[in-house]
Amino acid sequence: MPIFLPFLFVDHALYEGAPKVPAAIVLPVKIDGIDCYAQLDTGAPGAVIWHRKGNADAPRKQVTVELAGLRRVASADAANLAPLEQGHCTSDLIATVGNEFFEHGTLELDLAGARYRWQQGPSLQDAPDAHTMRYVRWGGPGGHPLVTVRVAGGAPQAALLDTGSAAFGINGHSAQAWAGLTGGAPLRDAQRFSANAWGRQLPCVMGTVQRTLEIGDSVKLAGFLAGYCEGLGFQPDEPLAGVVGLHHLLGKLLVIDYVSQRWALRQP
Repeated sequence: MPIFLPFLFVDHALYEGAPKVPAAIVLPVKIDGIDCYAQLDTGAPGAVIWHRKGNADAPRKQVTVELAGLRRVASADAANLAPLEQGHCTSDLIATVGNEFFEHGTLELDLAGARYRWQQGPSLQDAPDAHTMRYVRWGGPGGHPLVTVRVAGGAPQAALLDTGSAAFGINGHSAQAWAGLTGGAPLRDAQRFSANAWGRQLPCVMGTVQRTLEIGDSVKLAGFLAGYCEGLGFQPDEPLAGVVGLHHLLGKLLVIDYVSQRWALRQP
């Protein structure tokens, strides 16, 4: 069994006067053997998404991205690798790593101890505490992990499990999804703010929905933290209840088995 490795929780206050909360998971990585940092985002299907925009006509080269004993080769140009070349790779995020990076095994995130590990192959296929997960591919490399939720005692619905939405409970990715989460009822303690989504500032609202929410069989809430950012641009190929972040999973061990398509939430 691989050992756990540390990750960094980046804390952020979502709006003025708000307490800082864990808003992103950052992993130490090596790019061609040089120490860097990358964000972990299970809402991103691809293996490596560079944060510096590349130039379409620029020459590209293959670089090796390494973390948790995993090595992946990614294509990059000079603009993508600018933090590497300028010696700033440990003071900025060079990339996001998504599901394709981990899809041949099991990813474990200790959200209490800020540590993680990856192991080759399935690990939850016979685990009695594991829940069904669908790892769906909607074109392009990689995929999206979908878990089951129930809102206000309704029918089971699919929702995206997204570590990139770490600060949130569950988000409406569209006006229709938002209406389904809230039932049209006003939020308690509603706050409006702007959030950065891949370089764009989006108007958002967040507050407590006074309805029940079940996430798998592990999380059962009498009320839940929900948010909605207009213009998010996420357009899934099937109806979703929303996007599940980490707010209601903090303090637990989150296990994502991409191979057997199961997930679990355990005591760390």
